[in-house]
Amino acid sequence: MELLYFADYGGAVGQDSNFDIKYCLINGTLPIELAGSLCKYFTGITINDTLTIYACTQYQVQVYNGAVFSELAGNVSSGGFADGTGSAARFKNLSNLACDNAGNIYATDTSNQNIRKITPSGVVTTIAGNGSSALVNGK
Repeated sequence: MELLYFADYGGAVGQDSNFDIKYCLINGTLPIELAGSLCKYFTGITINDTLTIYACTQYQVQVYNGAVFSELAGNVSSGGFADGTGSAARFKNLSNLACDNAGNIYATDTSNQNIRKITPSGVVTTIAGNGSSALVNGK
């Protein structure tokens, strides 16, 4: 059985206006929401090779443990810019997530013009970008 997971920001799929993580069978079944989200405004999703699901809102990265989503980094109601651990980190308009084989998550922090790395323990560091929208090779 193959599943497709996606962030339904804006309620584009299904008959509701919830902004949640949903999944469906590849054969075309109707979308089903994952339970237990801290927020309904998910903007991105990634799944690592151990099938752990990570999702982001505008200001926070969350991890799904099979029953509920919990905070990994950032604050669901407070944006900004700060490297740090857990809720001390700040993001502004996260839009995409990716993961590597070491369990790290990479996030596009759109309004801060940065790429951010989040370790499995929730430590956030800026790995690319300097807050400027200029096109420059390197950090």
